[in-house]
Amino acid sequence: MYKLTLTLTGTIILASTFMFTSIVSAQNITNDQSPAGSTSTPGTPYSSGTPVSPGTPGTPSTPDRSVSPDTPSSPGTPGSSVIPGASSSPRPTDTPRSPGTPINPSIPSAPGSPTTPDASRY
Repeated sequence: MYKLTLTLTGTIILASTFMFTSIVSAQNITNDQSPAGSTSTPGTPYSSGTPVSPGTPGTPSTPDRSVSPDTPSSPGTPGSSVIPGASSSPRPTDTPRSPGTPINPSIPSAPGSPTTPDASRY
């Protein structure tokens, strides 16, 4: 029984893979069309019709003169991690917090109100 189940599962996987491959390759053949206005027949590689000039033989390419390789980049101050454009002064809303105080102070509830403030939402 185990071998039969294993064989059946393997056959189903193989058949599914073959069907998927067949469908994908059939779609690729169907979608192999030339661009609109082209005179080439479908199935042939697309060419623009203008030959590509390889350039004049014997002339070396001129390097870009706008970038000078002699000037080293400025490394900045060693050990600093300053983000360019960031202000180093603290914002006026930042007040120093003493150790031991909670970040969000708890708001005391009125007498007789539920202890969980979210209970009124439900």
